[in-house]
Amino acid sequence: MASELSWDTKETAWVRTDDNWRRACALLATAGIRVGGGRPWDMRVHHPDTFDRILTRGSLGLGESYMDGWWDCDQVD
Repeated sequence: MASELSWDTKETAWVRTDDNWRRACALLATAGIRVGGGRPWDMRVHHPDTFDRILTRGSLGLGESYMDGWWDCDQVD
């Protein structure tokens, strides 16, 4: 699946236009988590393939991408 990636200099955040990015954001929103939000439990994404990895590998992809520094948040619990 091809995706486009651009850097939004005003927001300093990844802007994704692919299906996995949109799917992941929608799933996280059901748990009250925003991608790039300012709350301690909101997810900050540092690698453009983060959601591809998480959605294709499940919890293992989530954990590995966190350990590899692809995403973080202030309050993981």
